[in-house]
Amino acid sequence: MIMNSYLDRLVQRLEPWSDDRLIVNGMSATQGITAKQLQAVYGTDRYDVLARSKRLYDPVNIFQINHNIAPAP
Repeated sequence: MIMNSYLDRLVQRLEPWSDDRLIVNGMSATQGITAKQLQAVYGTDRYDVLARSKRLYDPVNIFQINHNIAPAP
């Protein structure tokens, strides 16, 4: 429990230099759970490329662990 308080204080002190951007590898299980949220993280162009790749290589969406990108329609 003590570690959490240290981390909370660190995050609070660094807040003036933070912004709303997310890093894919740093997202929690509750972040990036919708297509719109993932598009904001990856950017629309990258997300579209990933979705098209998913349609080509995984059209039935077998690989959907963590932050899932659904195959493009």
